[in-house]
Amino acid sequence: AGFARYYSLPSSLRCSLCAPRPAAMAATATEVTLAPPDAEAAPSLESDASPRDAAALGNPALELPGANDAFEFDASSAQTQGGERPPFAMEALMWAVGAIEGADVALLPCSMFVLRTQLGLSLNDLAVINLVQSLLQTLAAPIWAILADRRVLSRKTIFMLGTGGQGLVTCLLALVTSWYPMIALRALNGILLASLRPVAMGLVADVTSPEHRGKVYGNINLAMFLGMLASTLTATPASTATIMGIGGWRVMFTIVGALSVAAATCVPC
Repeated sequence: AGFARYYSLPSSLRCSLCAPRPAAMAATATEVTLAPPDAEAAPSLESDASPRDAAALGNPALELPGANDAFEFDASSAQTQGGERPPFAMEALMWAVGAIEGADVALLPCSMFVLRTQLGLSLNDLAVINLVQSLLQTLAAPIWAILADRRVLSRKTIFMLGTGGQGLVTCLLALVTSWYPMIALRALNGILLASLRPVAMGLVADVTSPEHRGKVYGNINLAMFLGMLASTLTATPASTATIMGIGGWRVMFTIVGALSVAAATCVPC
């Protein structure tokens, strides 16, 4: 009956979509069998899938960055699940490093007056020192980030080099008596300081859930500004004083450098 009604229509109104199907065809159409996907069509975890896709598909060989590389901490403490923040020890270490970085930033400006009087530096000399440090710090930051992202150096290694090296350089700055060694040391100091921020920011992004990242970033920046405040309040009056027969600015440089070295020793092995 269906075929009779269809073929009774004018040819202009006939279409293949409207054509009734035989019972055999209809039965075949209703029995849809989902064949398993072709193995060759599936994305290859080694080539096509990204590390994030590979982790989602359960490949143990490819994992998300930060799961096992966050400072080479224990994987259970470094991996973020649900709405977790980094382990407190890791976050406290980043606060300390941020505070030391802020203290170092404010240390030289607070000591400019005494550097002019004791070392005979002019304002132009001090400006050149700041320029060289800022320029090299800006240029070195992307390089440190590339080394960390490409795993040329582990984050733990970069963090220890940055904090420990910067501390040693700051202690050496307390011994300078002329302008040229100070330029070289401040340039090296800028290069080493540039390693801290990229590693810390990348670490927070890897091991912190999105709802907590803003808080952790804010705490690190807060620690840096508190370090600047503390350095300004203490180094400015102490720089012109004499402490145990030693110039106060030299003592302040030594204290900040020693704190940075101590922070480097706190990085878990």
